[in-house]
Amino acid sequence: MSTLGNYLKDLINLGTFYVKVDGVTIVTTSKKRVGCGGSKCAYNLTDNLVLVLPSSIREANSYWPGMIDEEVGMSDLLTRNGLLSPKHKKGQVYKSMEDNDLGIPCFISRSFSSLALEGIYVYDLNGQDRYFDDKNGIFVTSNQDLRDTVAWDFILKILLMEIPIMYAYELPDSGDSFNLAIIRSDETSLISPYQIRYFGFDFSSKQGADVNYNRQPRESPSQIQMYIYCFDIIRSAIKIILYEEYDARAGKKLISLSEEGEKILEDLTVHYVDKLSKQYPE
Repeated sequence: MSTLGNYLKDLINLGTFYVKVDGVTIVTTSKKRVGCGGSKCAYNLTDNLVLVLPSSIREANSYWPGMIDEEVGMSDLLTRNGLLSPKHKKGQVYKSMEDNDLGIPCFISRSFSSLALEGIYVYDLNGQDRYFDDKNGIFVTSNQDLRDTVAWDFILKILLMEIPIMYAYELPDSGDSFNLAIIRSDETSLISPYQIRYFGFDFSSKQGADVNYNRQPRESPSQIQMYIYCFDIIRSAIKIILYEEYDARAGKKLISLSEEGEKILEDLTVHYVDKLSKQYPE
């Protein structure tokens, strides 16, 4: 077992985490695990922060520091370009205040539950986690048809501006790091209280391959390139909203969309994919 692996085992078995971030030590006795994947586990750190550590002794190997660099680097890249992320920060976690020799590299992030209190409801599309809990979650006011593009223009407005940025920086349009967030709109609107945006996290490779977080924007796409790239993004966003809308109208969680809902989903997807892609040259 590696030295880092031994340290992780001891750390998890102890009752207290000592986390140093930006020269400040955060002490917590809470070891509540709020999420765990194949390579990372998140633990409550404060009311609005989580601590991310390797998910197992096996993961606490030479790849772990590189994975932290990738996650923090990609989070910084998104933030610099006006996209939403958990705003990761690097840190080091220790077994005691006096233990400064070893420790385990870590990163801290905003917790999704605290973001929800600020009106940012993250959807982990891979894990199917959702933080939207507005019991009156009507996106399209009840006297409007769900096909009404006036409402959808507003709901999708920010995402349609973000997709070209996502394309430029080659951000995935599916998979672990493609996620979305419903946000309580800052705009005063009688059309809808909510909009939907991209929310990126979980970029790090699992096999030690490099993720280039210093990437430069690529050339502007052709019409067909944008059509292909944006199709699943837009469809996923509309599908999330339709599920929440139908759930709110029915007063219960639905397992699947109705035939009418599926038709609306496909029609709206094609409409907005065409609208965005036709801004680019053939």
